[in-house]
Amino acid sequence: MALKFRVFVFFAAVALLLSTLPYTQARDIVEITDANFDELVTPDSPWLIDFYADWCGVCRRFEGELYQLSHQIDAVSPNVNIGKVNVDENPGLSLKFFISRLPSIYFIYQGEIRTWNTSLEHEAILSALSKDEWKNMEVWSGMFSPFGIFGKMFGFFGYIQSMINTVIPTGIPSLVIILVISAITGLLVFRVYKSEPNKPVAATKSNRSVSSSESTPSSSPKVTRRRSRKID
Repeated sequence: MALKFRVFVFFAAVALLLSTLPYTQARDIVEITDANFDELVTPDSPWLIDFYADWCGVCRRFEGELYQLSHQIDAVSPNVNIGKVNVDENPGLSLKFFISRLPSIYFIYQGEIRTWNTSLEHEAILSALSKDEWKNMEVWSGMFSPFGIFGKMFGFFGYIQSMINTVIPTGIPSLVIILVISAITGLLVFRVYKSEPNKPVAATKSNRSVSSSESTPSSSPKVTRRRSRKID
């Protein structure tokens, strides 16, 4: 009887001790897709987005770090959202962000995209967020940025690919599609550039020379003086 009472007291003390420990609720890791990207990623909400694939070993190892980050980010940056994108299931975003290596981490805020350049350990990410080190990271801008003209165009082609895959599953890697689209775009730009009419500079010069030659006599008339002889 005394042993049972001691066991009961022990477990009661353990339960009381665990109840006093701080409890941190995990932040939801949002699954971002081609369909909901524009709706979720707005200029006034900062996002830390992980591009991954199920077959990527490094991505699977980083998944544990992302889980730890979701438990501790509220204490450091409660306004930052965490998202992840499956590149195989979302070719539009994969092409839009020109994904060529996995995992790829991006920080998006106020319409600016920054490539996350710290280590993939959750402690390093939390430290960079707490010190606002993301402000010193290079901003991805210009025509080839995901929000630029080429990024939007490639994203549109990726969306077309996803529509085709729903009808005819091709299984073509996104990197191959990027290379094909790049080649087609380059050929179109070259074709448009070559099709522009050249200014007839040489013809203009020749016309000017011909007109000048016509206006100027080729040889001036020879003037002969008549000598007069004095007659006495």
